[in-house]
Amino acid sequence: AIISKSLWDGAQHIFAEGTSRKRNQETHEVKSLLRGIIRCGHCNRSMICSYTKSRKNGRVYRYYVCSGAMKYGYDSCSVKSVPAGEIEKAVIGQLRPLLRSPEIIAQTFRAAMELEARELEALCEEKSTLEMRLVELKAWASELVSSDAARETPPERFVELNEEINQARRQLSDMEARILDVQGRAFTEQDVADALRKLDPIWDELFPSEQHRVFRALVESVIVRSDGLDIKLRADGIHSVVAELKDDNERACTV
Repeated sequence: AIISKSLWDGAQHIFAEGTSRKRNQETHEVKSLLRGIIRCGHCNRSMICSYTKSRKNGRVYRYYVCSGAMKYGYDSCSVKSVPAGEIEKAVIGQLRPLLRSPEIIAQTFRAAMELEARELEALCEEKSTLEMRLVELKAWASELVSSDAARETPPERFVELNEEINQARRQLSDMEARILDVQGRAFTEQDVADALRKLDPIWDELFPSEQHRVFRALVESVIVRSDGLDIKLRADGIHSVVAELKDDNERACTV
């Protein structure tokens, strides 16, 4: 997804609705929304968070600076540096319509199905292992009780073996509950669309740390070019956010 130069230059607005929470205690790390995922498209190098502070009014100006330009000189890079606030607004501004696009909804739905299939397969394998372990423990206990060595076996060994059996049963019960939970997560493509639409109006209600967490779950990388930028999304991350939003919605419906 690429932002045009005109949109890039004019990207000063984000979200029409006002925020209901004042966020005056943001940390520098949370402010650096793109830290670790923003790269220079000209040099194919990471961009470093930097800032300057005005001596006149004490105002802090944040930037993302190309590490290649820092190392080899600013004339070597066409991107050089970008104002952090503007680029963050531009990325979030483009992220909103992207999340509502049919292509992203379809990709997220496919990713959700694949992830849940893999998760279910792993859980079933773990369940099978626990079942085998429980059978072995019961066999050992039965053999120990019926053998001639039972009289010579310390009572503590029977207690330990019984606890191991009970623990295996508890683990197996927990595993069965997790499998039922995954099987009950019946995602539809409409669920994905509804959840992603829900994210839009609540964004301004989130605290900075929550915005940062959700954003990093959604976005894998941001490539900055002299004429715009590229955003690469995380399909698995979108799925996790969708699952969280869907769960929140279901809990709200039960209240």
